[in-house]
Amino acid sequence: MEDLLKDVTPDMLSGIGQEIAKTIGMEAALKLFARFGGVPVYMPKISIIRARARAEQIRTEFKNGESTRDLAKRYHVSMRMIERVISKSGGLRKYKNDRREKA
Repeated sequence: MEDLLKDVTPDMLSGIGQEIAKTIGMEAALKLFARFGGVPVYMPKISIIRARARAEQIRTEFKNGESTRDLAKRYHVSMRMIERVISKSGGLRKYKNDRREKA
């Protein structure tokens, strides 16, 4: 990093730049600013990231043989919600076809 920037502190920044520097550290913040400075950047809420991780976990458990009923109970959501999550990966269609073949 440039010698000029080695003495920069979060207090020298303003607004969101200062908050970022205090949260992730000055060195990481300067790298972020160098890469994305001047560009509007969207940062997802942690709840969105958590929901995506949960959906991926549900899909994985479904692929490993868990029933939609058991998944709904485990994650405290409706079976319809589980079906929506699974259908985004194409898994529900296969599940319904498998059930028809077994009947």
